[in-house]
Amino acid sequence: MNISKVLIFYNSINVDFFVIKSFYEKIKKDCSCFKPIDITNKREISIFRSNIKKVDIEDDILVINFGGDGSLFSSLSLTAESLEKNNIYTISFNFGNKGFYCFYSKETLMNFLKGELNLLEASILAYENQEFVEGYFWKVNNQHYFIGDAVIKPYIHYKTIKLEYHIDKKNIEEICDGIIIFTTFGSTGYFLSINGIYIDTGFSDLIGVSFIAPHSLKHRAQLFKNKEIVVLNKDRKNAILLTDGQDKLIIEPQESIIINKSEKKFTLIGNKNIFTRWIENFYEK
Repeated sequence: MNISKVLIFYNSINVDFFVIKSFYEKIKKDCSCFKPIDITNKREISIFRSNIKKVDIEDDILVINFGGDGSLFSSLSLTAESLEKNNIYTISFNFGNKGFYCFYSKETLMNFLKGELNLLEASILAYENQEFVEGYFWKVNNQHYFIGDAVIKPYIHYKTIKLEYHIDKKNIEEICDGIIIFTTFGSTGYFLSINGIYIDTGFSDLIGVSFIAPHSLKHRAQLFKNKEIVVLNKDRKNAILLTDGQDKLIIEPQESIIINKSEKKFTLIGNKNIFTRWIENFYEK
């Protein structure tokens, strides 16, 4: 772990900008970092994409996220698309709801701002003590990265759509509200809302697929180990692809997309037992 650049992302819906500003002013004294990027602001994201291409970064990247799991996944995917050759580590402060993968609390942030904690040294120590979780990025059309899920829905959101997916030369089609391709990390996100199950992070190369509100009761979510999945738009209207909640591309009628695992990994520092967090969030509250 040899950090050469720090990237700061935050969700302006949940996080006060003055907290981010204070954090940035303090941490930039200890390391080289970009100005904070609001992950909900498309203009700031566009500027980041443009500026990052002008910088030569040889060593590892540390992504610091302020928000929930959604903003964490979006931040990491954006970083991976912009810096494909660099190792990516991350620490995330939970300003969201559940925050299964946001291991750092607001109290830890306050300790840093008060000067009671050296955040970078604490992160390196946690990594050296094996306090981290690793996972793979997945790719759509060998271009768009995601960590949690890729969702294909009708471009006109209140319409249904006919979609088909192919795995090992077998195909299943259905009229539905969409398809969700979910990973191990995505099992605690959108997938939960369609009666999904929790998947332990030890199964980092699993990929799953499920129709959203299918018109037939015979279809159930399916899990695979490191499989390529092809999704075909069999409808007469356009579909839209969202990866980790971000709009990515339009899928025209009879057009398909290919989803497979990349070899690129990410590291979430500060590991706490995810199943314990699951129990705390859903059964002990």
